[in-house]
Amino acid sequence: MKRLFIILALASNIQCSGQSLTSHSENNFFLLDKIPLEDIKALEANFISKNEPSKTPIFLSQDFFADTDKLSPYPLIYIRQDKTFKPSTEVNVSYYFNESDSTLQLVTYTWDAQKTGTPLQDMKAQKVGNFKEYEKKYELIKGQFTNILGNPLRSDPKAIEAKDKDYGTWVEKSSIWSTTQTTIELKMVYTENREYNTQRIRVKISYLT
Repeated sequence: MKRLFIILALASNIQCSGQSLTSHSENNFFLLDKIPLEDIKALEANFISKNEPSKTPIFLSQDFFADTDKLSPYPLIYIRQDKTFKPSTEVNVSYYFNESDSTLQLVTYTWDAQKTGTPLQDMKAQKVGNFKEYEKKYELIKGQFTNILGNPLRSDPKAIEAKDKDYGTWVEKSSIWSTTQTTIELKMVYTENREYNTQRIRVKISYLT
């Protein structure tokens, strides 16, 4: 029987049928069910993604992923296009896997203009970090997860201001869902008052089984 994957539709011009189980399709975006590592290349081919192997090792903090010491420091990284979001039309999709047995443990989807090649001067000139655009994108993604998974276990009703003596002031917003197989975190971080503006939306999917 052909393996089925739980994948969540993303782009605003994609029509969701309400069906949560589906085979590989170019009309789906988030992977909610663990798959063999060898299937990732075929999945990404649906999006005409560009493979970008990491040139240096990547080590995640334990705050970000508890079992980070078990992960390979060389995740599989793909760049997808998302023309629906002007501040960052590229999405970094990173697949982190167990170094000992190559089982998938974590996937991140990141919209970040700085990480996908937008020059800093262009970001400032074009005001890439428009807060309303980022918050709208955040709420769109939140709504799509909610349609599939139900209300989040925890969700910030509005952006929360945070301060640090070294990094200044920024705002952030997050939502978390949990199933028997996965934990999903959606987070937005936004500031314009630092030398290197940080405007980022990230979806983190951790596999529990």
